[in-house]
Amino acid sequence: MSKGRKNKRYSKAHKKTLKADALTKVKDKNKAEFEKNKKNKSILSTKTEKQSSEDRTREILGKKRENNGRNESKKKSRDRKKNKKSIIENSAKGFLLNNKLKRIALMTLAVLGFFAISLYFYKKGGEEANWGRGLNKNIVAEAEDEPIEAIDQLQIDKKRTNREERRQRRKKVERFNTDKWLVYKNALYGFQLKYPSDWDKPINIKGTNTDKWAQKFVFRKKQEKLVQVDNSVENGSDSQKEGFNIVVYPRESISELFETEELALKVRQSFIDEYQLQVLNSEVRSQKDALFLPQKNKGSHCKTNSLRGHFRDLSQFEADEISIPLEDECFESTLLFTITGEEYVYNIVPILKEDLTVDENNLETKSVSQLTKEILPEFFTIAKEFELIEIVIPEPVVKQEPKNNKIEARKKAPMPVSYKKVDGKLVCAKKNDKPRKSKKNNKGKIHMDMECCLDPDEIPNPHCTYEAKRYQKFLKNPPKKDDDD
Repeated sequence: MSKGRKNKRYSKAHKKTLKADALTKVKDKNKAEFEKNKKNKSILSTKTEKQSSEDRTREILGKKRENNGRNESKKKSRDRKKNKKSIIENSAKGFLLNNKLKRIALMTLAVLGFFAISLYFYKKGGEEANWGRGLNKNIVAEAEDEPIEAIDQLQIDKKRTNREERRQRRKKVERFNTDKWLVYKNALYGFQLKYPSDWDKPINIKGTNTDKWAQKFVFRKKQEKLVQVDNSVENGSDSQKEGFNIVVYPRESISELFETEELALKVRQSFIDEYQLQVLNSEVRSQKDALFLPQKNKGSHCKTNSLRGHFRDLSQFEADEISIPLEDECFESTLLFTITGEEYVYNIVPILKEDLTVDENNLETKSVSQLTKEILPEFFTIAKEFELIEIVIPEPVVKQEPKNNKIEARKKAPMPVSYKKVDGKLVCAKKNDKPRKSKKNNKGKIHMDMECCLDPDEIPNPHCTYEAKRYQKFLKNPPKKDDDD
């Protein structure tokens, strides 16, 4: 029995060894196959890598070839353009060189033609002039046969006065040193000027509802007293003082410059008859409204156009000068400087003494411009210094509310030591307080009330409320603490 079992055991062990050998063989076989497959894969991968690198090199070479081809084509096109330009330039140079002589010839022909044409017209003009002179001679000869009319003396006088006026205008205005002159500046109406320091202070006159001007600024010499009464200027002596006025007109109040009061129309029967004009109510009309120009007489020279000949635009002056001579048919002789701003029209007018302007001899022989140069030469320097400035309208004054003195006093005053609160107010805690001077603490010296119970020698405490009747007489005349205390 033991032998049989023993054989069986050997047989099992042998089986195990056989199995193990078989397993090892299988493993070795699998391992060999794996290694073989691995080698095949590595070979394939190297092959694919070689192919991919070759493809890449091919692609790179192809791109380089393309780029090289493009660059060559661009080079060729550039060379072609350069060749074209050089051909054109050479041809142009050759053309210019060849045609230089032609150009010179054409220019000489043009110059000769111009001279020939000018000579032709010159001769023709001389012939026409000679023909005109002969015609004039014939006309003069015919006129000599006719009776000679008397020459109008008025026209000669007008020409003479015009010449004198022009001579006076050409004369240089006397120069004044304005360094010590006073500066007057009015920002509300937007102007400033200089005037002599020894003159009176300017007076401002406000226009009424019937006046077209808004403000009139009066400047006068210190000769006589000048008094302002009810927006009017009255003279303190028989003669009016010399000086000037600045008259300010709102632009909406006048449409033309001749509507201003400084330009007065003449009233003469000869002009009324000549231009068939009508005179408005001679009793109530002003000198300004002396002539009535109907619509049918639009061609009359007594309108705005008549002032154009009297304007002088002076380079050194900001304002324009209007000088009307004696012989003017429409306006009285006057002198003024005018300037138009954004909102106002400013007229600067000289004021001469009444005895000089009213004198008939002066009026007949001298214009206002001549009289001003003789009597008031500084007027022209004043007009030269006149300039416009920015208009500044003052802001309305806002009334400031008075500061609450009680709040400030409470901040400074100490709080009372003893008090009673009634409806949020600090009042005296004593029921029947009898005001009297303190004897113990301050011995009658003036001091601050610290109990809300006011005494005659105590200053009311701002924190306390004194509603009782017994304190009212002390509140009316409270004592003041001395500085020494």
